[in-house]
Amino acid sequence: MARALYERFFEEAAAVGRTKVKAVASPANAGAIAFHRAMGFDVHEPQAGHDHVRFEKRF
Repeated sequence: MARALYERFFEEAAAVGRTKVKAVASPANAGAIAFHRAMGFDVHEPQAGHDHVRFEKRF
């Protein structure tokens, strides 16, 4: 279900000219990190002063 929702979101974002999607999650949320990797997101570890993992997907 989450995969289908993201795919629909990508379609909608592309339809209005977007080329990138970003998301965040807790570094302790291994499931979210694995899911975003499987969806083709680049995973960026937390930077100094931040407590979240950043995800970015270009399309």
